[in-house]
Amino acid sequence: MSIKLFVDDERPCPKGWIPAFNYDEAIASLRWENVEELSLDHDLGNGPTGYDIIKVLEEWYHDGGQWREKVPKIVSCHSSNPVGRKRIETVIEILKLLRKEKE
Repeated sequence: MSIKLFVDDERPCPKGWIPAFNYDEAIASLRWENVEELSLDHDLGNGPTGYDIIKVLEEWYHDGGQWREKVPKIVSCHSSNPVGRKRIETVIEILKLLRKEKE
């Protein structure tokens, strides 16, 4: 069964989504669950950010193998931090381009 993962430490999780409140929870879900859709906030308290999560996904995609399959097909950013949002969206666009190259 696939899930939609909503990563945010403050906003309420939308209906139909599974919450992750920090980097560790998000990475664990991405590793062990079938995440079909991912929505990231940038600022996640005092720890690593949503940008750190998307960078892990980019590494997984480049490494290939089983980890490439764990990168969700749909990734978005709902952050209100304009700089953080732009950084995350840039990596999302890179992932889209890499997928197109593989088709």
